[in-house]
Amino acid sequence: MVGDFNCKSCSWGYDSDNYRGRRLSEFMASNSLHVSNISDYGPTFVNPVHSGFPDLTIISTSIFNFIKNWGVLDMESHSDHKYIYFQLVTESIPEVDFYFKSKHGLGRFTKYIAKHLNHFKRKLKDIKNNTYFNAFIQDLTELVQRAAFKTLKKKPKRLAQRFSFWNEELRSTRNRVSKLFKIYLRARANNSSVDTVQSTGMAYRRARAEYKKLLLFTKRKAWESYCLNYNERFGTLFNIVFNKFNSSNDIAVNPDNDPNLTIQDKINYIMNAFFPGQSPEESLIYSPEIGPVDPLIIEDLEIVFGNLKNGKAPGLDRIDYRMWRAVFNYDKNFMLDVFNLCFKLNYFPYCLRNARIFFLLKDGKDPGVCSSYRPVCLLPTLGKIVERLFSIKFNKWLDQNNILHPKQFGFLEGKSCDLAITELVETIKTRMQLEHLALVSLDIKSAFDNMNWPVLFNIFTNI
Repeated sequence: MVGDFNCKSCSWGYDSDNYRGRRLSEFMASNSLHVSNISDYGPTFVNPVHSGFPDLTIISTSIFNFIKNWGVLDMESHSDHKYIYFQLVTESIPEVDFYFKSKHGLGRFTKYIAKHLNHFKRKLKDIKNNTYFNAFIQDLTELVQRAAFKTLKKKPKRLAQRFSFWNEELRSTRNRVSKLFKIYLRARANNSSVDTVQSTGMAYRRARAEYKKLLLFTKRKAWESYCLNYNERFGTLFNIVFNKFNSSNDIAVNPDNDPNLTIQDKINYIMNAFFPGQSPEESLIYSPEIGPVDPLIIEDLEIVFGNLKNGKAPGLDRIDYRMWRAVFNYDKNFMLDVFNLCFKLNYFPYCLRNARIFFLLKDGKDPGVCSSYRPVCLLPTLGKIVERLFSIKFNKWLDQNNILHPKQFGFLEGKSCDLAITELVETIKTRMQLEHLALVSLDIKSAFDNMNWPVLFNIFTNI
């Protein structure tokens, strides 16, 4: 919105506020609006008696970063009001981001799924190849999306409040709880005595309860102290109350410091840096010859669905774990047939490979360099469930064929960094008394990004 609002506020250049200005500020704060005016560029209204800033450019906070080159033209306008110019440098305006409140209303969600699921059961029986299976998964995902839109409430995403309560005591207490939890899991995995398992479990639960109590106490005291010592008029508290915090969507990567580089050019540059794709000399198509695959059973799915954590961010389809768990609980055999067909065809559907990507700037790093960012990919939750089912079968196969080295500690159940360090220290103590000792530590930077995929495929083929 651009117009003469005839309101005074310090926020857009006046020396004081009036009633209309305060009302407009409250309206903008409650509706997530942003004033793009830059008071340093001078007044927008000038006559022989008065000058001021009544002409405002108001835009939604979700897209205010797309306004560039806002300014006031110093030329004849045949009016007391000056010309205002700006650019919207984007090809498309993003939709308002939101998430489904799936914690409540799953009963109606399940009823909607039940009305349409028989059609998918019939389609599933006729699928013979990857093309039809990919289309089936896409249709099933769209069904769950429609059910969510029709039955669940939607809530706009809000940015985390910029208020910190974390301290060293909380960190050390949290680490102690994590350590006791690992000891408890190790005791259970090693089939220790009942007394040992119970004592380690009690120690862990006691420490966890103390940590939760300390966390709540620290939060409350930190907030009380912050409010009592707060003396700014339009600072953090004002922004929290009126929801004026907003994130910066600017892409600062600019390899050649080109001022004319468009947003699309910057996006292409940073995406190519992290996801370069296929080089001319390598092939990313891997189609191994596989024998018969043992089918999944209901117990496998119950383990995976039972261990899914609520509250995890969904992918582009906005479907979270609660929704897929509701579908599974309604018809377990249907979901079992879907996943078994995925393994039978040896195929991961294309529609589950699309990710929503965020680039997080590392602390203290130059925002103009791609390596200063950490990419975070949010994949569809159904694909994550397939990955967990594959992990169960893959780990079982590794154990049966004795593939892993006995000194492998990472990513294995019952093993941890603590055990690796303990064994390393014991080895050092033993060797120091008998012979020379050298410790060499290797770390491959961006190991996954720099993986030579044909070499990895060849290793898989030769196993």
